[in-house]
Amino acid sequence: DAGLWMAREFALLATSVLVHSAHAADLVRADTGVDAAVVGPLAVPSASARTEPTESDEPLVVSVGVMHPSKRADTLVRAMALVADERPDAWLAFVGPIEPAYRTELSRLAAALGIGDRVVLTGEVDDAAYAGWLGRASVAVQLRAHSNGESSAAITDCLARGLPTVVTAEGAQRELGADAVVAVELGIDGPGLAAVLTGLLADTDRRRTLHRGALGYAAANSFDAAAERLLTALFGPDPA
Repeated sequence: DAGLWMAREFALLATSVLVHSAHAADLVRADTGVDAAVVGPLAVPSASARTEPTESDEPLVVSVGVMHPSKRADTLVRAMALVADERPDAWLAFVGPIEPAYRTELSRLAAALGIGDRVVLTGEVDDAAYAGWLGRASVAVQLRAHSNGESSAAITDCLARGLPTVVTAEGAQRELGADAVVAVELGIDGPGLAAVLTGLLADTDRRRTLHRGALGYAAANSFDAAAERLLTALFGPDPA
C-alpha cells in the first residue's frame, strides 16, 4: 500500500521531513520508508480565553470547522437527542461551511429525532462570529471517522480558548493528553457520546479542569514555541 498518501516523491526528494505527530511520522514511514522528525504538535493560535466554567453556563455544545460526514455529525445529532432527555435546555450548533445536501440530511435527522429546534447549522461565519460561538459554548465535540495523518486546526481553536473538548482517540488526537481533552473511542455511538456529554454538562469541576488543561496545552504549544522547535529541528539548538 506504499504511495497511498502520495507523499513518496516529496519525501524522497526532501532534505528532511518534519511532521506534527508520531502518528504522521508512522504514516510517512509506511508510505515512503523515510523517517520523519516530529517537531511537536500543531501550533495553537493566540486567542482570548473564555471565562472559567461555572454552574450557570449555557448548555451549548458546538462542533466547529468544515462539516463533512467524516466528522461524524450524525452521531453527534443522535447523541444530543438523548442528552435532551436529561437536559431539556441543551442545544447544539454546527459552526462552519457545509454542503447544502449535507445540511438537509442533518436537519432532517434532527427533526426526525424531535430536536429540530435544538440544532443550529450556521454555515460559514466570519472570524468574530466563530470566536463568539466558541466563547459561548460549554463543550466542543470534534469527532473523526478516520485519520490521514493530519492534525486538526479546529481542535487547536477550541483549546486556545480553554473550551472543554471531546475528540476521537484516533491519529494525532491520541497525543493531546487527558488533561487537555476528553478522548472517546473511534466507534463511539450516540448513546455512548450522550453519556459523555451529559456527564460533562453536569460536572462543572471536570469542565474547569479541562479548561485549565487546555490553556496549559495552548501555552506550551504557542506559535512562538512551535517556531523555536522548528528552528531547532532545522539548525540545531541555539548555542547561546
